[in-house]
Amino acid sequence: MTSSAAGGGTVYFPAGTYLVDPPSPGSPPVPCLTVPSFVTLEGVRGASTLHVTLRNNTLLQLTADPLFTPFPDGVTIRDLILRGANQAQTYDDNNPRFAAGIYGNGTRRLLVERCTITQMGGSGIQLDAAREVVLRDNILRENWNPDQNAFADIGFFDGLEKATITGNWCLSENDTGISIVSIDDDAREVYIAGNVCSGHRRHGIIGNNGRGIPDGVRIEGNVCNDNKWMGIYLNGDLEPASGEPVSTGRTVIIGNTCSGNGESTSGDPGIRGGINVNGGFNVVVEGNECSGNHRAGIKVRGTRIVVANNVVRESEKLTVPGTPPTTYDGHGIELWAGGPAASARELTVSGNRVYQCAGHGLLLIGVPDAFYYQTLPTEPTERVVVSANTSVENEKDGIHTWRVWGQQVTANTCERNGEAGIRVRSSDERTLVPRTSARTTTSTRTQGTGGPTRGSTSKGAARRATRWW
Repeated sequence: MTSSAAGGGTVYFPAGTYLVDPPSPGSPPVPCLTVPSFVTLEGVRGASTLHVTLRNNTLLQLTADPLFTPFPDGVTIRDLILRGANQAQTYDDNNPRFAAGIYGNGTRRLLVERCTITQMGGSGIQLDAAREVVLRDNILRENWNPDQNAFADIGFFDGLEKATITGNWCLSENDTGISIVSIDDDAREVYIAGNVCSGHRRHGIIGNNGRGIPDGVRIEGNVCNDNKWMGIYLNGDLEPASGEPVSTGRTVIIGNTCSGNGESTSGDPGIRGGINVNGGFNVVVEGNECSGNHRAGIKVRGTRIVVANNVVRESEKLTVPGTPPTTYDGHGIELWAGGPAASARELTVSGNRVYQCAGHGLLLIGVPDAFYYQTLPTEPTERVVVSANTSVENEKDGIHTWRVWGQQVTANTCERNGEAGIRVRSSDERTLVPRTSARTTTSTRTQGTGGPTRGSTSKGAARRATRWW
């Protein structure tokens, strides 16, 4: 079935259920409806259903109109229920970027609003190389799939630009709620706000995954709860490649709520918690609330990173089965050096409040994550500032740094932590502030491979936190 109009038009679906199966099952996927440029599909909200009963088919495929555009352009889809066969798609016999509720390649100026996409067996909306996209106030649920590597309620692949994703509910037991994958082209000018992403097999939101440096991505005011790996995940280059221009827009992760994430014991145990910037450049993580996550509330590595004014509570340990089982502490905020031959530079951790975590309140490691890089070399950290943080009643140290070169630890408040208030380590040398200290602040600078070269202790209120974006 094909909807079309000469240069545009509206296809209206009155209340009812419409069976839109293609003539035969799709392998590769066959579109049930093709939607050319400048066409609007509209139904009665909550009452107009397009239903496909055959597995591995795309329900709505956006297509170009060769008379007008070389790519899908100007499509609007609103107030429809898109329902699939409720059978899991499989990665082997189906490319998940095609078999979806809505699929488009090179789409321009797309609006999808107030739709429900359900039982598609994996992917809800999947767009490749999309620009000027608005997805708002949609519900995506029961798009279940056991595969942990492919399917998302809302997924973008390569070259996403000028997109607004707001007010959506992503509730399926598939890989990810909202996912941006960048392989050849970076995401630019993307706004992800006010969405709820819960119950996914890995992540709530992937702000970038693959490579590259996003330019102007803002992830704001989302709720990411009870996802098996991460609430919000960012994984890209640690710094621009030689000869590539530096992006002018920051990636900002601000005002989100992440709780109860990271309980899965399968896969990489290092990627667990509330917010994880596993590789990033020019990133701000500010004003988020992370509670009850496993492994870490916030974990960051990269260059030009600011972690400021967040609240982290009650991070939990993660025990991975084995012989013997391995138990990882539940730290509040973790910062790691970037990786082999990649230094962590210009890291600012300021104004955060960390309470009652099952590990250190703040943990800074100046060598790569030992889980991956036990024997590989790394360049030293540079310009690391830890200031005006509050760390209270954590199981281990209030602030713990290990082999962090060029650090300034100053004007922090550490109270009633289980071990040291502040512990600064270079190899086996340590500077400690006693566990019983109350509102004690320490300033310590370390550099090179030796121990602390200068330290001072003073009492007083922490400096007022600064806004960083």
